[in-house]
Amino acid sequence: MSNVPTTPPEEREELAHVDDAIIGRAVRWSLVALGILVVVGGLTLLWLKRKPATPAPQLTKISSPVVP
Repeated sequence: MSNVPTTPPEEREELAHVDDAIIGRAVRWSLVALGILVVVGGLTLLWLKRKPATPAPQLTKISSPVVP
């Protein structure tokens, strides 16, 4: 026989309920964090792949040719 004290079954069931609640919260926060990372990653990808803005047209003055 071992000298390790055992907990009664009622306490083990109660602790299992608390453990399940902690695991549920951890899963929820993990999913929220994953969702945020996916959104940030998608927005970053869209920003990096965007087309560059077309430059404004340059207008130059044209003078008439001068006869030498």
